[in-house]
Amino acid sequence: MLQPRLATRAVILHDNRLLLVNAYRDPAATLWCAPGGGVEAGASLPDNLAREVHEETGLTIRVGPPCLVNEFHDPDRGFHQVEVFFRCTITAGMLAEGWADPEGIVTRRRFFTQDEVRDLRLKPDSLPRVAWARGFGYDPLELIQPACGRLSPRKKLGRIGRVSGDACQPVGDSWRTDAMSPRRCRPSIQTSSSRISPASRS
Repeated sequence: MLQPRLATRAVILHDNRLLLVNAYRDPAATLWCAPGGGVEAGASLPDNLAREVHEETGLTIRVGPPCLVNEFHDPDRGFHQVEVFFRCTITAGMLAEGWADPEGIVTRRRFFTQDEVRDLRLKPDSLPRVAWARGFGYDPLELIQPACGRLSPRKKLGRIGRVSGDACQPVGDSWRTDAMSPRRCRPSIQTSSSRISPASRS
């Protein structure tokens, strides 16, 4: 059995807006996620995260405390990923149209208001609540689904974290390859309840 893969993600609020990037190379994909990627051995989690964020966005960040753990898997293929999210602060740089992710995966990057996030397909479900609150969150193990989908009517009305993933199918096995790549965010997944610890000041 394959060992779970570890990744790091950045929770970055700037002017009360949350930084998100496209989760898939496919330009038709509508899923967004926090910037970050797979961990390389020999470097700390914060160092891995700072590298990934700079590659994807051009921003230099200071990595703060962890705030969320998320996990997802494909049991049929033995794939399981665990992600640790850290609160981060921008120390240099700005988003620029001309910035190119060296992996060619992240092509869209922008800041979203809390209201705008409600209209996005976004994973994990608890990310917005963690981003605009204090405390620590855990998003339980979920199943991988195809990347494209529509917002459910409930989410369009403002409930964060309800999505469906049945609007399009993967091309060949590319969704699986992307999900296992060190730089990939995951596809849309079946949702389950998420939990956040009581608010606390760090």
